[in-house]
Amino acid sequence: MFLPLADMEILGLKDGDLVHITCPSRRKDTLALLFLSESNAEPQAILMNHICRKNLAAQVGDIVNIQIFNKAVNFSKIVLRKIGGFAPYATPENHEQNSLTEYFSNGYRPVCKNDLFEIKNQLGTMEFMITWSEPSSYGFVTPDTMIAIDW
Repeated sequence: MFLPLADMEILGLKDGDLVHITCPSRRKDTLALLFLSESNAEPQAILMNHICRKNLAAQVGDIVNIQIFNKAVNFSKIVLRKIGGFAPYATPENHEQNSLTEYFSNGYRPVCKNDLFEIKNQLGTMEFMITWSEPSSYGFVTPDTMIAIDW
């Protein structure tokens, strides 16, 4: 998620902060890392990717609340459910090994329960939802997190 510097200063946020975003009109929330947007960005405009918007069910022009989030923990286990996409030759074992491990191994990803995310690979695009997380609902998926798939 990207925010102009002037807005970051007003909110008391800085580049790299973990923020909790809520969309009050849709009653949805998610976590995201905050980054500084380009200098020519429109004031009071948030730039977020389509997955973040999908998790919030937000449309362009919706008002969202942003707060710093300090309570994130490293997940010990998450359970995912495949909800979309098609990969004709993917089995649970090789898909988890190849795609999910790759997706989560290149950084600490902030997520919360019921978040959606997409994984693109040579077989196609798969969409997953986090259905269960341990020890809390908000946190980071780390390389040490055990990932289970509910097919």
